[in-house]
Amino acid sequence: MGLLFKIPPGNGHHPVFGPGEHSIRLKMKFQNMPVPLTAKMVDEYMGPILEAARDGDLSRIRNVTA
Repeated sequence: MGLLFKIPPGNGHHPVFGPGEHSIRLKMKFQNMPVPLTAKMVDEYMGPILEAARDGDLSRIRNVTA
């Protein structure tokens, strides 16, 4: 999937946040979740959750293994 959580390429500037601040804030939000996620894990685990919600197929949801 990978469409909802990707930060667009460019100079790192965001109209609301300062340079690079958007990606730092997003990274910190994922690291401070009950189950901390890395950027790679976001696409791997959050994508199927969103697809499961869209399709109503909860069997697509994967558990994070330690």
